[in-house]
Amino acid sequence: MNRTFHHQAELVPPHGITFHHQRDHVTQPAGFALEEPVLRNRPVLPASTRTVLLTMTASFLALCAVQGAGTPPSMEAFGIIVDRNVFDPGRSRPGPPVKAPLPPPAPEPVKQRDHLHLTGILLGEDAIIGFVSSSRAEWTGAFTLAQGQEIGPGRIGIADTGGVTLIIGDAIMDWPVGTQLEEADDGWRSTEGRATLTAPKATPSLTDPPSNASSEAPAANDVLKRLMERRRKESK
Repeated sequence: MNRTFHHQAELVPPHGITFHHQRDHVTQPAGFALEEPVLRNRPVLPASTRTVLLTMTASFLALCAVQGAGTPPSMEAFGIIVDRNVFDPGRSRPGPPVKAPLPPPAPEPVKQRDHLHLTGILLGEDAIIGFVSSSRAEWTGAFTLAQGQEIGPGRIGIADTGGVTLIIGDAIMDWPVGTQLEEADDGWRSTEGRATLTAPKATPSLTDPPSNASSEAPAANDVLKRLMERRRKESK
């Protein structure tokens, strides 16, 4: 009995040379055993390599078609090869996308410091008028420099044509014409380096009647008088 079959394989002889052999319609006589060749699987190329080879083949065919037509080749036919730089020996797969660094935190806003500038004093018939410029609109303008008159963060102590004394809390500021008072962390200060005096607080007595105005007013007036006297000496 004869058997007919189709067979295609890669033969690997003992001496290591690989060759292809194809048998078609081989007739095997009855009782004759056909020796099967040694088979080896063909290596499978990676998908990226196959894509590059197909791209190069297509580009080569396009080049042949262009040269056959007598037109000089153009780099547009090899755009994908140039873009991907397939001939670069150090070519590798693109890495993961790099996230942009977070922006630095916004700096804290700087606190605006208030200030007062005594630009001038006008001596009128009935009152002394002071002209003030300030960081606040409500503190800017012309004011009557009468004792106890509120101006800016304090009130007027004594005023004359040379300047005023401004009482801010427990502090008494000497504020001559042309100088500026600025807000600081510990209160207010003069840009001219003028001394700031603090009015002493009267100690209440158990036998005296509670009268804050009568006890604190003399001490504050004494400080104001000393300031005015010192300013008169400096102006001479």
